[in-house]
Amino acid sequence: MVSSWEAHLARTRSNSAQYLVRRLVAKHGKSKAHILKLFHALKVHPSSYRIGKPSRQVVMTKSIPSRAPAGYTKEASGVFNWFKKQWGKVTGLFHKHKKRILSEAKKHASAVGSRALEAVTKYAVSRGTMVAKRGRAALDYHVDSYVNKAAKAISSATDRADKFIDRHTKFGVPSKKAGSIIRTVKRQNSKKL
Repeated sequence: MVSSWEAHLARTRSNSAQYLVRRLVAKHGKSKAHILKLFHALKVHPSSYRIGKPSRQVVMTKSIPSRAPAGYTKEASGVFNWFKKQWGKVTGLFHKHKKRILSEAKKHASAVGSRALEAVTKYAVSRGTMVAKRGRAALDYHVDSYVNKAAKAISSATDRADKFIDRHTKFGVPSKKAGSIIRTVKRQNSKKL
């Protein structure tokens, strides 16, 4: 028979995991948006295209296309492929850490349940609280790990885009929009969720 305290512990653990997964999903959405803004800055910059191949589309896309836009220079195609790699890296990190968070939550919830059934009520309350705190620390570690790794990927993508745009704007800024997008992404990426 499960006591009300054990049921409370199980609910708290699952709510905590749900909160952390929601937090991870929100951070993942922001990470993807940062990379998309950088891709858009590359896409609208005139030095990204070969001579005679102007940009046809200036609307910001919702995802990175599978192939580089037609007319890209060799260098811009390389930057584009690198952005695609970062996009995949951030998505892979998201799914990996989400899976780890859920498995850690299940592991700690089952540990709390089994220990609570075996121990006396007082011992179960104190021990369950301690196990729950350890479980929360493990879950927080996975979220923080994702946030840090995604921030590194985005900052490196920002630096790469900034380097490309700076190299091609020696005699004036052909696209003020691209520079402002990169500054905005740098500023937003420095903020923690």
